[in-house]
Amino acid sequence: MKTYEQFVQEAKSQIKEVELEEAEKLIQDENYKVLDVREPFEYAAGHIAGAINVPRGVVESAADLDYAKPLPELRDNRDANWIVVCR
Repeated sequence: MKTYEQFVQEAKSQIKEVELEEAEKLIQDENYKVLDVREPFEYAAGHIAGAINVPRGVVESAADLDYAKPLPELRDNRDANWIVVCR
């Protein structure tokens, strides 16, 4: 059985972290989409223009092809390039 830390390390090995300047370039020049996984009150306090807000706890269901009430912006762009924003 994997520990929490092992899950985190495995996930991080599949994620490329970028600084703000690189993120801005990817959004502008390469049409990356922005997914903000913070809670709605955090998103409301300030977010990247055009970002969609899907709290971390519901990302999987919102993107699931078989879920009864998915979020089309996320579900229909599963293969797009995404920048994920969190706190």
